[in-house]
Amino acid sequence: MYRIMACVSLMVRQFLLPNPFEPLGDTVSINLMDTNVPMAPIVLNWIAEPILHIISFMVTGFYYTRRVHDPAYGSFLYLLFYIIHVGLIYIMSYFKFTTVAIIIVISGYVIIQIGINIWRNRLYYRF
Repeated sequence: MYRIMACVSLMVRQFLLPNPFEPLGDTVSINLMDTNVPMAPIVLNWIAEPILHIISFMVTGFYYTRRVHDPAYGSFLYLLFYIIHVGLIYIMSYFKFTTVAIIIVISGYVIIQIGINIWRNRLYYRF
């Protein structure tokens, strides 16, 4: 079952998810040490993908424990969190990564994660 879920996860991540940096336009001007460097959204996606992978993997670890849960469950959770994180980046890029948008999106996501974990702990550790 794990191999099927891993294959589905790979296909969804590669072919079905949009580039979250497309709302920024054809070229994005990145300011590096007072020099404007034009970049295409696909290049930004290539740069952000390893970071997105690490963050999604870490968040999956809050809900998945190796040797306790089925590996297919972990693969599904990884895909779910990867989709959520791509969506959050898409929302922030839609608002051109303004400071307000970044603060609202990240703080809202953290609050939701904390709430889910509190709720989950109350269900599992009832006395």
